[in-house]
Order: sequence, then C-alpha cells, then structure tokens
Amino acid sequence: GCRQTCPLRPTPTSMAVDLVLAGRPLERVAAALAASDCGRLPALSTVFRDEVRAARPGISLCLTLETRLKLAPAVDLNGYFHVHDIWHHAVPQLTTTRPLRACTRLRALHLERCGRLTDVGHLAECSELTSLRLAGCERLSDLEPLASCRRLASLALSEVGLVTNLSALAGCTSLEHLELVEWCNLEDVSALVGLPALRRLALSHCVPLTDLSPLASCRQLEELDLSYNSMLCDISPLGSCSRLQELDLSGSRKLTDLSPLAHCGALGTLHLARCARLMDVGPLARCQGLRELAMSCCASLHDVSALASCRRLRVLNLSRCMQLNCIAPLARCDGLQKLYLSWCRELDDVSPLAECTTLTVLDISQCTSVADVSMLGSCASLRRLNVAGCRLITGLADLSQNPHLHIELKRMGRSEHEGITPPSLRRLTRLCVSMGPHSVRASASGDSPWTDPPGRGLSAPARRVPSARWQ
Repeated sequence: GCRQTCPLRPTPTSMAVDLVLAGRPLERVAAALAASDCGRLPALSTVFRDEVRAARPGISLCLTLETRLKLAPAVDLNGYFHVHDIWHHAVPQLTTTRPLRACTRLRALHLERCGRLTDVGHLAECSELTSLRLAGCERLSDLEPLASCRRLASLALSEVGLVTNLSALAGCTSLEHLELVEWCNLEDVSALVGLPALRRLALSHCVPLTDLSPLASCRQLEELDLSYNSMLCDISPLGSCSRLQELDLSGSRKLTDLSPLAHCGALGTLHLARCARLMDVGPLARCQGLRELAMSCCASLHDVSALASCRRLRVLNLSRCMQLNCIAPLARCDGLQKLYLSWCRELDDVSPLAECTTLTVLDISQCTSVADVSMLGSCASLRRLNVAGCRLITGLADLSQNPHLHIELKRMGRSEHEGITPPSLRRLTRLCVSMGPHSVRASASGDSPWTDPPGRGLSAPARRVPSARWQ
C-alpha cells in the first residue's frame, strides 16, 4: 500500500490518512471526519485523494450555526464524498432547503425546530431520502415535495400547525414510521390508506380527530399513539389492526367502549390513563398477550375482574381509580411483577396479593383505608413497598423476614399514625437490620416523622412526553 503522508502537522484529516493506510475501511474513516476538515483534503497525498474520489463514501454532517447548511453541498460538490446524513437543529435563520439541491444522495435529514422554514421544495430531488424530521417547523405549509420521496421510511412532522392536508403522503408508500403530534387542525387522515407499510403511527394531541376509519387499512400497524385526543370516542376501526402490539389511548375522555380491542390478539402494552368515562374492561379478557396496562385516573372504573384472564400481565397501574374497592381478581395474575394502587381511597383489603408470588414492586401509598399488610410476607420476591400516607396500617413488622425489601414510609409520623407507635417503630427497625441501612429509616426517639429514603422514592415508570401514562 501507499506510504505517503501529509507534509503538514497532524490534523484530524491527516490522521485519517494513517487510519486508511492501517487498513481501516475508507467509509468508516470518512464518516469520522469533521466537516471543517473536508476542505483540507487537497493537502493530502495524491494517492489518497484519488482513492477517496473513486470511492466517494458517504459522510454524516452535524451542522451548527457556525458551519451553516451551505457547507453540505460544498462537501458534496467537492467530489470526495456523498453527503448522506445532515443534522441541523433549531436554526432560526433557515427558511429554505435550497442549499441542499446538490445533495442528491441524501438519506437522512433532521431540521427540527427551524421555526422559519417554509420551503422544502428541493427535497423532491432527494430520491434516496429515507428519514426526515421537520418537527417544530411551525411555518411549513406545503408537503407536496414529499410525494416524490418514494423511499421515505421515517417522517416526523409534529407541531406543523399550518398543514391541514396529508394527501402528499399518499406517494410515500415505503413509510413505516409517521409522527403527526399536536396538529391542531387535523381532522382527515384518509391519506393513510395509501401507506401499506406503516408500522408506527403517532397522532397524539390532535384534538379535532374523531374519524379513525382509514386506520382499518393499516394492517401492518404495530404501535399506535392516540393519546389526548379528547374528542375521540369510537375506536372500532382498530379491530382490523390485528398486529397491533402497543396502543396509547390516554386522555380519551369520551371513550367508553373497548370491545374492538378484543380482536387485537397481539396487543402487549395498553395505556388508558385518564379515560374518565371508562367503566367496562371486559373486552381485555381476550387480550391474552397483554403484559403492561396503565389505567391511572380512570374515575369511573370499579371492576377489574376481567383482568383475571390476562395471565401474562406483568405491570399494572390503577393509581387514582377512586371507585376501585376490590382487587381479588388480580390474585390470578400469577406473573404480576409491578402493581401501582396509590390513592385508591376505597380499597381496604390487599390480602389477595398474597397469591402474587412474583410481585416485586407494590405501591399502595395514600390508600387510607388499608389497615393490614402482614399477608405480604408470602411475597418473597417483593423488593419495594410504598405505604406512605396509609395511616391505619399494621403488620409491617411481619415483613422483616424479607432481607431485600425496601419500605417507603414517607410522611408517616407518630402524630398522624395510629397503627405504629414509637416503641413499635424502634422494634421494626431492630427487626429490619438485615434489610440494610437504607431500607427503613426512623427517628431513634420516635418523635419525628419517617425520613425519606435515598433516591426519588417509589414511582411508576414514566414514558415519553407528552403522554404521562404512568403518573
């Protein structure tokens, strides 16, 4: 191989030459070059320049305000590289994609939060584009150029408030992932009928959206986010989405009927938080593969007997279901690992959970009617128990045989607690020595409230914003 080296002092580019001479793949070396070094290529050895020109490997550019978008076509036209990927985030000066007209081999383009961008006409020439993110480009109004992007597989158009027509997307037949979050004017999604490959779709916070009938044609759909569409009440088209694995209907305040979901046999994750009118979860009995179910703040829910058929259920959130008073059916969920029941004020008996031997996390904080948790001693897998605000609770000392249990007793002191007196607090502390120094903490005199354990305390897992599914 060639042994010529750059006569200049070492630069990232000259070091790239050494890597090539050491046998590294040219494409990997080129992709590691900084954009500012591309202009130094003429200073390199002739043999190396010729090799790069012959291969024209792809390069990714993460552009800043200093480098500006015009650098991308300059690099491409220089004849050494094809620009494949561009990241240019939150650039208020950017109004058009015109500088990219020379980058015909572009595969990925991220122009998020470019608030003044109005013209994307030149993207029609990017026939190899597969990933495009224009989220937060609030002045964008015309999507017609995207109709020519036949290879486009991923498209993020969240918070693009001036666009009302999705017809241009009908030409993007390869589209697999589509984000249309916070479209305040979106009512018609009929263009989705022409997207047979669509697998992931986000339509959250599109308040005017009520007609889901076009989704019945999306037979490959696996993940669907319809959260916080407050006018949505009919989900019958989803019964045709037999491959649906994850569904978010949180914040659907008018939703009352879940029967279409009985046909979604592949459903594994379902979010129904803040569905205020939802009372009947009977159709979920046919969702045999359900593993995660979030139903916090469902004010009308009082019967969860159908969940006894969900034998694969691993995570269940019923926090703030104020009318829930019986959890006996959950005893049949023998694989249940995490259960959140905080603020269920009508709940007074948690003894059925003694059958849930796989339970690792239990939150019954602020369940002010619960009095006895001694039966949880049979839950040998239990690692975290939150009983904060449970003023009547007794039987904590019976849990001391579990050396790995962390008990959260936040805001519980002698003045507000009848079930645990200062002597019993000291006894519980002695019994739980084997739990470790941070599992249970109390005042030595018993006069002060329980102090917070390290960390944030017990909380249900949070998913991506804006859907607070596990709160």
